Amino acid sequence: MTDTLNESIMDIECEKSIPTALDQESNPHLDDSTKKSPAAAAHENPNVSTLRRSERIRQQRADESEQARRERLQKDKARHLLRRLEESQQETQERRRQDARRAKRRRKQETDDERHERQAKDASRAEQRREQETDDERHGRQSKNASRERKRREQETDDERHERQVKDASRAEQRRAQETDDERHERQVKDIIRHRHRRQRR
Repeated sequence: MTDTLNESIMDIECEKSIPTALDQESNPHLDDSTKKSPAAAAHENPNVSTLRRSERIRQQRADESEQARRERLQKDKARHLLRRLEESQQETQERRRQDARRAKRRRKQETDDERHERQAKDASRAEQRREQETDDERHGRQSKNASRERKRREQETDDERHERQVKDASRAEQRRAQETDDERHERQVKDIIRHRHRRQRR
């Protein structure tokens, strides 16, 4: 009787110690080693990790390639703009040289009357511009003219310098012969003022 009772108790204990499938579903903590979340299982899978790492590397390389392409396009655009600017400057300089050569040929071919008429027109236009310009514009013009004149004189030969001085003296003599008493007086006053300024600078 006692042995039969003990065997029944042991059977009950064994049944309690072995969890059923229903117990495992209702209590997830019964067997953590066999029940893993999908994320944890994927994390432990080396193939999935390798694929993700390869995808990150591929995306990084694609981004770097796109950045390099954009930088290359910007550099090409900058070089193109610089080349166009240089070509435009060269074309402008060449056009000015051609205009100067044509003007020089015209002046060589013009008669004394034509030259006198041209000089009178140039003087009239210059006088109109000077009357309309401000003090700052006048100062800027005088500085530019002085700079250009210095460059021309530095580059000219002795013969060219002598020819220029003769022409300047001739033009000055013509102006003085044509000027009125008031104009002569005004010129003399200006000459005195310029002479004083030069002495003060020294």
